[in-house]
Amino acid sequence: MHWLVGDAFEAQVVCEDAPGSRFRAAVDIEGLLWTGDLNAGLACARKHDRRVFLAIHAVADTNARYNELTAFREPRVRTAMKRYLLVMLHVDWVPPAFLLTPTHGELRKVGEANLKFEQVRFGTLQEPLYAVLQPTGDGDFHVVGIHDQVCLRDTERFESFLHYPHVTPRDGWWRSVVDKVQSAVKKAKQ
Repeated sequence: MHWLVGDAFEAQVVCEDAPGSRFRAAVDIEGLLWTGDLNAGLACARKHDRRVFLAIHAVADTNARYNELTAFREPRVRTAMKRYLLVMLHVDWVPPAFLLTPTHGELRKVGEANLKFEQVRFGTLQEPLYAVLQPTGDGDFHVVGIHDQVCLRDTERFESFLHYPHVTPRDGWWRSVVDKVQSAVKKAKQ
């Protein structure tokens, strides 16, 4: 219901540190609070009746950093993003701020695990990748939408995606990826 309410959700939901997690509950990136813990993010989003906005970034990716410094700072985009529980997964190495007690080896290890997750669940190694996820309650999620741009120069289009997430196909490629992922999840549960 809250997706119809509009500005009633300007306050961003920030969850507490998850017991046993190695990740911080909130890391400030350009005024938005993110977590690097997808499992805790999904649980928290479900608890607060929110969806998850998943950003798959690489520290070395200039498009991702450009988006953080431009599109994510736009007031209307920022307001739309605050409706979500924000999760950022880094696929090269995780910035130390995301972990409670970071070690150099762990930063790379978590990044490698995130890269494998992206490849398995989304069928791509694209970075950045932006997706809207609906928690299903069993620690899993349903992909609601995947944005097709890597460099968010058209902020109005990105804002529209945040309000009305959907799969934005590039020659049908994304639709086929989402269909394959959802089919594989259904088969695994049977």
